[in-house]
Amino acid sequence: METLKIAMATDWFLPRVGGVEYHVATISELLTERGHEVHVITNALFGQGEYPYTVHRIAKGINLRFWNVRVGYSTAKEIADIIKRERFDIVHGHNYFSPISATTMNIASGIYGIPSILTIHSVADGPVRGIEKFFAKQATRSVSSFIAISSITEDYLKHLLGKALNGRRVWRIPNGVDTEKWAPPKNKEEAKARIGVEGPIILTASRLSIRKRVNAVPKIAKKVVKEHPEAKFVIVGDGVERKAIETSIRQKKLEKNVIMVGAKPRDEVIAYMQAADIYLDPTKIEALGMAVIEAQACGVPGLGYAKSGVRDIIENGYNGFLYRKDKEAAEQIIYLLDNPAELKRMGKNARKVAVERYEWRRIIKDLERAYRTTIDEYVYKPYKIYEVWKRWKDRKKSY
Repeated sequence: METLKIAMATDWFLPRVGGVEYHVATISELLTERGHEVHVITNALFGQGEYPYTVHRIAKGINLRFWNVRVGYSTAKEIADIIKRERFDIVHGHNYFSPISATTMNIASGIYGIPSILTIHSVADGPVRGIEKFFAKQATRSVSSFIAISSITEDYLKHLLGKALNGRRVWRIPNGVDTEKWAPPKNKEEAKARIGVEGPIILTASRLSIRKRVNAVPKIAKKVVKEHPEAKFVIVGDGVERKAIETSIRQKKLEKNVIMVGAKPRDEVIAYMQAADIYLDPTKIEALGMAVIEAQACGVPGLGYAKSGVRDIIENGYNGFLYRKDKEAAEQIIYLLDNPAELKRMGKNARKVAVERYEWRRIIKDLERAYRTTIDEYVYKPYKIYEVWKRWKDRKKSY
């Protein structure tokens, strides 16, 4: 197998915590295990760390702390120096609105003749505005091909770029999960005892932001506990909406049924997933639903909003339920608690789907195919301004 020299480009990387950060770290580690040479080009803002691959932390330029991104001529110059020195086989950018990602891909493909591939990790909260389309087209003009992590992100990409997509390939490659690490417990009751919660557990693990809509959990719980007063809704995570959710819990007198445990390290999140009976994703705008995949790997059926990216993971009535209204979600939870045989069947199917479709070691092979095809099909089209500058520089040398 021919190995590749790959650059991952993103403003957001470990030790900062987040979906893109874990995604980049995971694929970088797996690609390294498979013999590839991986370099991560990222922002210096978030600190250091030790990794089995090279990490270049860009310290020059203007750091925009509100968005946690780095921009400017000196940023581009430092990135260009890395590309010129390392001569990668391919650059893999993560999100077009990451300046380091967009800059690295455009310099690599538009100047140095290196193919690039971009993963779309998220979708807009509302209607796509003209300024967003313009920015996306500029940021991706030299990108060779694209990866969408779900059907909803693929639709979003095509709507965002329109004719500017210009026949470029779009690969559908989801995020994955380590199904050896995220696995059903040997004993469910012992798993519940480990987290100190008894009874049926409906779990939500999420950042507590307006977008994630975790404030819907107490509303759903209120309906469920009328039928199942023993049910426990456990919320793992923290964020700006925490106080508002706590207030809602008190107002609904659900202190014994809705338990907020705060943010937890990922190794501890596994323990909560293994203890859960049902996973509830209340988010209406979900690019894919990584936590749903992780729950399914632990043998936990999921509930998710029918129009979000979760629709790619959950087959309605097979490994969980899709819902359109919170009332429907409550009814689905009650149905599963009333029918333990159905809950068990869906849990087994959830594990099966996770292993067959979302195991990282399967997905990494799809990623390698996308890299190799992108490299094979790449046609170098340098920027016009770069061609003019190069001709001027060559002519100057000849005198």
